Amino acid sequence: LEQLLRNFIAVSDDTGRWRRQLARVHAELNNLEAGVQLLEELQRADLLSTEDYRSLAIWYHALDLRTKHEAAQVKVYRFQQPWQLHQR
Repeated sequence: LEQLLRNFIAVSDDTGRWRRQLARVHAELNNLEAGVQLLEELQRADLLSTEDYRSLAIWYHALDLRTKHEAAQVKVYRFQQPWQLHQR
């Protein structure tokens, strides 16, 4: 699966869809550092969604990166619509 996703990324990944999925595969395989690196690349390209920031915050917490965890938590709420905040 990992190699298949890398092949998709090599062909085209303008929206970050395949890198996002590869990051989740890395996390499932207990390689959070690689998953974080992929999501940070997407963050620099401004391609992260609220759910991506939520995953990134959880992974930072698991890696004991408190400052980055807190920054990602803030971005989770920054990118939500007001009606979504009420549901939390």
